Amino acid sequence: MNFLEKLLDGVAVKWKTLGEVAKYEQPTKYLVQSTNYSDEFETPVLTAGKTFILGYTDEINGIYRASKTPVIIFDDFTTANKWVNFDFKAKSSAMKMITSINDSKFILKYVY
Repeated sequence: MNFLEKLLDGVAVKWKTLGEVAKYEQPTKYLVQSTNYSDEFETPVLTAGKTFILGYTDEINGIYRASKTPVIIFDDFTTANKWVNFDFKAKSSAMKMITSINDSKFILKYVY
């Protein structure tokens, strides 16, 4: 018996692809316009890579409201990924976003 079979302990599971439970989005409308970052500003600017929070911006438009709809961000090039549940702006379109297609049926934190 492999690890997954032991974990499930005989429980029947309906397997779904990621595309059946989550949707993918380019962060284009959430991209930061200025690199004038300061710790005095409120909104973090994210990258999915090792740095994660590049700085903080004073921009008020195009903020992704992850405090309301959490998201998984990932980097196309490095495949680094992070769970985000706070509002942010994105640095690059190389970062992609995954959200649940139905929060009441598919818990994104579990997918992460």
